[in-house]
Amino acid sequence: MNQSRKFQIVGLEHFIHAIRDSGYKGTYSAIAELIDNSLEANAKHVDIQILDANIANPYPISISIADDGIGMTSETLQLALQFGGSTRFNSRTGSGRYGMGLPNSSVNQARRVDVYTWNDSQNIYWSYLDVDEISEGRLKELPTPKIVDKLPLEIPFKSDHGTLVVWSKCDRLNYKKASTISAKINKELGRLFRHPLWSGTKISINGIAIEPVDPMFFRTGPNLLGGIPYGDLLEYEIRVPFSSTQNKVSKVSVQFVELPIEEWHSFS
Repeated sequence: MNQSRKFQIVGLEHFIHAIRDSGYKGTYSAIAELIDNSLEANAKHVDIQILDANIANPYPISISIADDGIGMTSETLQLALQFGGSTRFNSRTGSGRYGMGLPNSSVNQARRVDVYTWNDSQNIYWSYLDVDEISEGRLKELPTPKIVDKLPLEIPFKSDHGTLVVWSKCDRLNYKKASTISAKINKELGRLFRHPLWSGTKISINGIAIEPVDPMFFRTGPNLLGGIPYGDLLEYEIRVPFSSTQNKVSKVSVQFVELPIEEWHSFS
């Protein structure tokens, strides 16, 4: 055997296609990953734009997610685009833990992702990932972030700090029309992010605010009402395995709800 031949730990040309199939239930869960990143960056406003492109375009829909979070430095942007790169590795403050969120969710739905981020309006950093360039061997390292004069899209709020993620060449979306995607993901995102929405965070799709959806049917929103608490709130202390802090304990709360079946029995 030739001992001098060296092999990469990851074969990028095949890895990029394999990773596209992992981790997400669909378009709504991939977008939710980016919203979670925004909330971890202390964003108070997240705007999603789902737009139809020119009908002759082989990829007729583009998606962007903009926030007014703290933004990133050039180095942090490179880490954010790296599979497994993160400044919040193993963080428990959001739903993600391992730094795969931005690149993995993006290539899961699109063949290209461009990221713009700024700590002040004078220094907007830009970088990208492109599935085709990686699979063809033309992109082997993360592009060094460049400073650009302005954002490529108008976002509906102004902020001196934030991040804009743009998905183009979207080839794996669940639906073929922007209006259908918007309608389908609205309630899912309203359910997933109901607590931040109740706390005052604004999340919108094409300028229309997402309302919080209460799966317990307690609180007003685009959901039925009538749930009645059944029994006491149950709380369990669960020891966290493999914690860096010895004897770390997490708390899980369980609430049961009684639903008004006599009122709902005729529904589908």
